Amino acid sequence: MSEEKKDVESNDEKSSDFDIDPNPKQEWQTREKVMAEKVAERFELDAPVVFRGQYEFTVEASRIVQILRELKEDEEFAFNRLTDVTAVDYLKLEGYEERFAVLYFIYSYEHKTHLRLRVWVDEDDPRLPTVSGVFGAANWGEREVYDMFGLEFIGHPNLERILLPTNFGSFPLRKDYPLRGRGERDDFPRLRRGEKEDL
Repeated sequence: MSEEKKDVESNDEKSSDFDIDPNPKQEWQTREKVMAEKVAERFELDAPVVFRGQYEFTVEASRIVQILRELKEDEEFAFNRLTDVTAVDYLKLEGYEERFAVLYFIYSYEHKTHLRLRVWVDEDDPRLPTVSGVFGAANWGEREVYDMFGLEFIGHPNLERILLPTNFGSFPLRKDYPLRGRGERDDFPRLRRGEKEDL
């Protein structure tokens, strides 16, 4: 047997020492499903919505802080990362409980699983508790939701606009906000390339 062929065979033997999952997607989907079942049982939640292998539970606003805290601190779940906080406006779309929903995307490094929690928000009283005391990363995410949708987070340490001027009178990601705005931008200073605004 030639030296070259021996080298190839020895490399093949070495690679077989690694524990390589033949179907990582299937393993990932199994982990996600098992975790979702545990969460549903622990918190007595209705069946989740499943989209492309990701699980989403609907949670009452009054329970969101407690549930997120337990999902973070309990080692059985260990959801130690808040990936995102965002909102959706379902204006004029039928089949939804409320006009607005806030979505929390969380991830567990230990269990390698994702989870999404949805909280419906009343259009007439668009407020819900802040989760910034559980996840510091929620601070700016909640401010962005407030800035773009006008949803208020009770107990937030600094609920101010984060993207738009403080005197901006509207919430541009609401579906009833006109594409060309309501004249708020008419007074914005117009700068040419290379010019600087006087502060």
